[in-house]
Amino acid sequence: MDLYTWDQLLDGGNSAKILAEIIGEPITTASVPSGWYSPKIAEAAAAAGIKVSFTSEPRIKVS
Repeated sequence: MDLYTWDQLLDGGNSAKILAEIIGEPITTASVPSGWYSPKIAEAAAAAGIKVSFTSEPRIKVS
C-alpha cells in the first residue's frame, strides 16, 4: 500500500466518514488486507478516526 499517495490513503478514510454518516455510528475499526500494514497507513487511519486496525497475512494450508 505504499504505492498509494498520502491523499489516496486519506480518501480511504473519507470512505469511512461517508459510511459513518450512512449508518449513524462512528467507524473506529478497520482491516488492512494481506499484511499491507505500514506506519504510513496507521497514520492515515488515525487521521480518519480509526482507533483499532487489524491485518492478516495470507498463508497456504498444508495438509
